[in-house]
Amino acid sequence: MSFWSDKNLEPKRQYRWLLSIATAQIPHWVVKSVDKPVMTVGTPEHKFFGHTFKFPGNVTWNDINISLIDPVQPDSVNLLANLIYQGGYSPPAAVTSILTSMSKKKVTEAIGQVFIRQVDAEGAIIEEWTLWNPIVKSADFGGALNYDQEGLIECKLTLAYDWAAMQTTNAGKTTSANGITPTLRVFYPT
Repeated sequence: MSFWSDKNLEPKRQYRWLLSIATAQIPHWVVKSVDKPVMTVGTPEHKFFGHTFKFPGNVTWNDINISLIDPVQPDSVNLLANLIYQGGYSPPAAVTSILTSMSKKKVTEAIGQVFIRQVDAEGAIIEEWTLWNPIVKSADFGGALNYDQEGLIECKLTLAYDWAAMQTTNAGKTTSANGITPTLRVFYPT
């Protein structure tokens, strides 16, 4: 049987997904777009007699970008600012605030776990990405305001993270890309 005549085959769709940032309490409907994780493997080279040989090097996970619509309630600008303030940032308004700074512990606890979940037509999770130790790299609170425009205000958030883990469900069977039992819900790089 060919794939185009099998009604049970269903591709994953770009518009069926949910983003969850554990502590930010950002409603799903506010999130306009998100990048899926991208892994880059370094390839150091060794040159010998006019030949170049490549070897696998360090793995780096690229930042992800998130776009949010900014409704009056809940206020996306306020939610993003709180992530930064809870991460330890304090404007230099007083001497005591100058002495405090952000730390990885405070920032990762302020954000919590980040999940990107793709769902099927029934809303069941078919692919889930977990970002480990995410930190805010940049926050754009809405860009330029313009009297000539009537569009919605859009906030942008860029998250850096140490690594991502992926888990999929296919025909009721759950698997993970890193070989760890998926029911543990804890992933470590292999």
